[in-house]
Amino acid sequence: MNNLYGERIKNLREEHKYTQKQVADFLEIDQSNLSKIELGKRTISMDLIEELCSLFNCSEEYILGESDEYTPSNIAFRKNKKMDLNVIAQINETMGYIKMLRELDED
Repeated sequence: MNNLYGERIKNLREEHKYTQKQVADFLEIDQSNLSKIELGKRTISMDLIEELCSLFNCSEEYILGESDEYTPSNIAFRKNKKMDLNVIAQINETMGYIKMLRELDED
């Protein structure tokens, strides 16, 4: 089984300094399931991929290994133990819409 998506998810999670537990809670799955996804022992649904795209501000194609294009967000968040990944995902989604509107405006 190709595990590029598992490696990408793990790399994104570590790059953002999130624990497996934090991301699993955000996805509303068990931490052991996320671990298996990262190791390529379990497949992932498109619904979860979409949620991860919102959290990490990346495309589905990037997570699935169909594209290498990824530019991390440059917004800094103050980290604390009660960091709400749902809020971060909503902010990233809003930023994506703003970027898309800017690109449309340039055309």
